[in-house]
Amino acid sequence: MVSENVGYLRGNVGIIPKKDKAEGVQFGGLGACADDVCGVQLSGLGAFAHGDVRGVQLSGLFAGAHGNVKGVQVGTIPIVEGNVSGVQLGGLVSYADDVCGVQLSGLGAFAHGDVSGVQLGLLAGAHGNVKGVQVGAIPIVEGNVSGVQFGGASAVVFGGDVKGVQASVSVFVAQGNVYGVQLGNFALADDVYGVQFGGGAIAHGDVRGFQFGGLSAAIAEGDVKGVQFGGLGAIANGNVYGVQAGLASIAYSDIRANGNVYGVQAGLVTVAKGERSAGRQFGLLLWGPGNAWWNPSVGYQKLEPGKKVKPLGTLERLVKKLLGR
Repeated sequence: MVSENVGYLRGNVGIIPKKDKAEGVQFGGLGACADDVCGVQLSGLGAFAHGDVRGVQLSGLFAGAHGNVKGVQVGTIPIVEGNVSGVQLGGLVSYADDVCGVQLSGLGAFAHGDVSGVQLGLLAGAHGNVKGVQVGAIPIVEGNVSGVQFGGASAVVFGGDVKGVQASVSVFVAQGNVYGVQLGNFALADDVYGVQFGGGAIAHGDVRGFQFGGLSAAIAEGDVKGVQFGGLGAIANGNVYGVQAGLASIAYSDIRANGNVYGVQAGLVTVAKGERSAGRQFGLLLWGPGNAWWNPSVGYQKLEPGKKVKPLGTLERLVKKLLGR
């Protein structure tokens, strides 16, 4: 059943009303269908637009558009094959190509392309890049984050880089680098060129920026060419060219060419295994390549390749002075 136009609104009312262009009000008890929605389209079960939604599309269950949403689309499950430059609100799940406006969902908000606007959902996902703001209990991006990604439980980037800000209780970056800021209880990345801050911070590659491990540990599987700080420990599996500081600071590798300290290493306990080390160590107990395991230096020592540590300033010398020998 399809009614005639209702007054100046040029709308129609029926069980499943159809209209080429809904400029006024279109209401369907079960469903409503139109090409472009420039006015208001309401339906109890499903509201569909073959073209764009420039007005308001509201459905109790499904809201769909083959074109773009430049106005407002609301439904339990709203779906757009094009872009959202307006507002898309889903009670359960919402889906669009690029999100340039606002996409909100109770359970899952998903973008097949980029998010340059705002995306908010319990699960927030983008196959492309996040250039705007993505917020969720677990937000996931397959591209780069050049905007802001915030997760209540975890924030995940697969295959892309963090060039903006990524923050969460736990942060995970797979196969990508951090050029911006990564903040979380647990932070993980490949190379760190920007700032990585976490209760525990891990870089699979090099630290060229700033890595802060809070009260736990800061770990670099590669070299430290910037600043690495860990409350309990700062560990580099490669060389230290910059500054490494922690309760225990360690530059260690099974490869003799690595594990060298060329910069500054500081901590209550510091260890530099590399035989080519030519930096400086500060702390209570200092082990350089020339120190025997039972005789660390105390306070300060300059590391010189190929030279053994002189007795003055070692633990052995300090004990002898205390005993009056």
